[in-house]
Amino acid sequence: MALLKYDLTGKRFGRLTAIERKKGPRSVWVCQCDCGNMAEVDSSHLRSGATKSCGCWRKDQLEMRKAQHVGKRFGDTTVLRISPTSQELGRTELECLCGCGNTFTISAAKLSKRIRNNRPVQCRNCSRKISDDDVRFIREERARGASLAELVERFDVDPSYISLIARGLRR
Repeated sequence: MALLKYDLTGKRFGRLTAIERKKGPRSVWVCQCDCGNMAEVDSSHLRSGATKSCGCWRKDQLEMRKAQHVGKRFGDTTVLRISPTSQELGRTELECLCGCGNTFTISAAKLSKRIRNNRPVQCRNCSRKISDDDVRFIREERARGASLAELVERFDVDPSYISLIARGLRR
């Protein structure tokens, strides 16, 4: 048997503990993760710190990121929990309680975007309450030829509502 360049047996690398070197031409180690899973990892990846777990660390980080907003208030809105339908949809949906008492769901990505852009986080009923200044602005912008999509994105309301305001059929 060839002389081992590095004997990593029993050494820890992040969440991994090297158990034994796998037989073969490459220097691959069988490691046990703190979560109980086994992983085969290249020696250079262990020593450089490129691999620190079996993959459970990344999953843990994703779960923590999903839950970062739960329990926090944004204006009058409180994030209650991660929606049970999130798994079915393939994205993280959050259930929120609006200041008016309505509950609604919003994607975590949209919530983050609204927070970054200093936009209110509220249910559809409350977001439809547009100020008089905004009504004037919408009418002026539509008269100048602004697209409906731009105004819908800016005010986060139903396109038909913007159309009604622009035509003067709503306040």
